[in-house]
Formats: sequence, C-alpha cells, structure tokens
Amino acid sequence: MDVLLKKCTVIDPAGPHHGKETDLYLRNGVIEKIGKRLQVNTPKLKVVEADHLCVSPGWLDIMPWHGEPGFEQIETLASLCAAARAGGYTSLAPAPNTAPVADQFNSIRALLRHQDEYGIHLYPLGTLSSGCAGKDLSEIYDLSQAGAIAFTDGWQSIQHSGLLLRALEYVKPLRKTILNQPHDRHLENEGLMHEGLTSTLLGMKGIPALAEEIMVHRDIELARYIQSNLHVLNISSKGSVRLIKEAKKQGLPVSASVAIMNLLATDEEVKDFDAHYKIWPPLRSNEDQRALFNGLKNQVIEVITSNHSPADQEHKDLEFAYAAYGTIQVQSCFPAFNTAYPNELDTFIRAVSNNPRKVLGLPPISIAPGQPAECTLFDPQASWSFTPENNQSLSANSPFLGKTFQGKIIGTTLRNQLHLV
Repeated sequence: MDVLLKKCTVIDPAGPHHGKETDLYLRNGVIEKIGKRLQVNTPKLKVVEADHLCVSPGWLDIMPWHGEPGFEQIETLASLCAAARAGGYTSLAPAPNTAPVADQFNSIRALLRHQDEYGIHLYPLGTLSSGCAGKDLSEIYDLSQAGAIAFTDGWQSIQHSGLLLRALEYVKPLRKTILNQPHDRHLENEGLMHEGLTSTLLGMKGIPALAEEIMVHRDIELARYIQSNLHVLNISSKGSVRLIKEAKKQGLPVSASVAIMNLLATDEEVKDFDAHYKIWPPLRSNEDQRALFNGLKNQVIEVITSNHSPADQEHKDLEFAYAAYGTIQVQSCFPAFNTAYPNELDTFIRAVSNNPRKVLGLPPISIAPGQPAECTLFDPQASWSFTPENNQSLSANSPFLGKTFQGKIIGTTLRNQLHLV
C-alpha cells in the first residue's frame, strides 16, 4: 500500500528529522521519501492529512495483559490488539500470565502465529518460572529458541532470590533480559493501598513503599553479581527511583519502567473508595509521583507502560477491599499523559518507542528513508473523548471513561498496512 502523510511534524528525538514539518511517502512497508510538498502519482494512493499531524516511530508496550487462553471473556488477544492500535501502538510484548501461562515452546509459537492477523507486531515474553509459580526455572533456552525475547513472571514478583539469580545466569549468554516487578509479599501487610496519611485517614491497611524498595535493592545486587540485564518493572516510589539512579551511575545493566497511572494519579484518588483507582503497583504520594516524573524526564526511568489490566464487572464492581486490581489503559495512555504533561511530548515518545525496544534487545527504528514504515500518527492538539462506544477493550474498568483529553491518535502504519482510528 502506498501512503502519503502530508505536512506532518516528525517527533523522533534520536532521529535526523526530529521537529521538522515534512511529507512522508511510505511504499511497500518502507519509508521511501521525506521532503516538503512531495508529488506522488501512484494508483490507490492513501493520503493522510490532519491539522496538527505528527508522526513518530511506532510505539511498543511492555506487559499489557490479555486473557487468551483462559480468560477470553475479559480480554482476547484480538481485543487487546484493537485497543492498542486505537491507542497508537504498533508493537506489544504481552504479559505471559494466561491460563495456561506461556511457559512452553508451543505457547510462544502460538502467539507468533498471530503476527499478521491483528495489525500489531507481537513480541512474546516467556515465563521465568514454570507455571509462574516462582519455584522451578522455565526451559529458558527452549523458549528463547521458540521466539521469546525476554523472560518474566509478569505480575508475579519473584520472591526466591536463588531462582532470580539462576535466571539472570541463564539469560546472560543468550543476551536476553529478565523483567521483574518488585514486591516483597511478606511486607505487604494485607494492604489495599499505599501506606501513608491517606490510608490512615481512611482506616485501610497500607502497602509500604519498603515492600517495593527492598526488592529493587535485592534485584540490583543480583544483577551486579551476575552482570546480567535486568529490567525493573513499574516502579512506584521515590526510593525506587533513587536506587535505580545509583545503579545506573555505577554502570550496572539495569533499566526501569513506570506505569502510566502512577504518573497521573496519587493515593488521594482513593478517598472516594473508587475501585478504578485500585491498581498494582498502588498509587502513592504526591512526592512519589513527582519523583517518578523527574526520573522519567531525566531517563533514570526509560519506559512508560500502559499496565493494561482488564477486569470484568463481576470482579471490579465491588467494595474497594474485594475489587480486582487494575485498569485498562492501552487506548487512553497517550491522551491522558499528553493532557497531564502537555509540554513533554518528546519525553513520552522516547519512553514508548525506542527505549522499550532497547530494553527488549530490539533494533531501533527511525523516521528516515529506508527505515521500516512502522509509525504512529497522532494530533497532540486535538481533543478526544474516551467513551463506552469507542472503547476497544472487552472490559470497562477505567476511571477515564466519559472524560475528554487533549491528544488524539490518528492511526498507525505497519507491514504495508494503514490502520486509521
């Protein structure tokens, strides 16, 4: 398919055309020409124009969850991909926490078979432990041969230090990365939200930041010992930011991500007992939120994840204490961030395009001639409302449904295809 993007501004912080207003001609899945007022005369040419059209390297989301197989009534792979495309993503590395989990050669291959089906590039994550049970190491080499690009137990934090140490040893010669969400269950204290003033005022048991930070420290020390790649998933506290910053200063092979909701909201949102704000990791204090954003801006934190965690009404529409954790965010991630931080477009694009690719050991992509036409098209100035009608997820557990944001996805291009929203 031939596509001409007219008068678009390139947002590609590491690329040669960053900040330029230009035309882009995409042909046979490749960026063929870049220049002002391009004249293209080909049959069936698709022309894309918008008032404030921007184009960036395609976005990649690490660890969104879908329920196929096992929980298809909550989210199928098809519905996740539809929501991701509507949110501007061209690539996904989905969480392996399906039923059964992605701990077998065939489960990795099954995901790859959908590569051309849903208009999304799929990168399989293999489980770190067999069954995500945190006891025995998965067949990491076999999963790598099947196509797994990194290893994680998803939201099941690895509690056994020896297991994580062995995993870091196994992936080192494979040049893969271990992803772990830091959380010491023994310090959780049966908490429901961040431990702080708000939890005290509400009379709810709190989850101390220490439960995360002690695991971040442990994981960094294991990565130091083995000198193997570690990605700390979705940190939520200022103490974790400090630990990651120190590790980077020492040259350790450590990276980190933050979930979008932890940049947008704090534990004060829980005052009304709205279960849509019951998420994992928990929303923390204003001070933590500021530290997370500053860490992101300074690239101590490299990646923003949507932390897309669908839940059906049966498990979410309950009293706060009994409601499931999580919100759907893959479709609303960009508009919500752009509204909260309107002058930080470069920060966002870095954190969802080539930074996650680097974390996963993938080659970078750029807006330049000869590069793959894997692009995200968006208008940062247009308004967009998230409604039940345009929600592409099978679930509706979002505090943002019915809200209007500044920032709109126009579409994506991938593999000689144009997907307009």
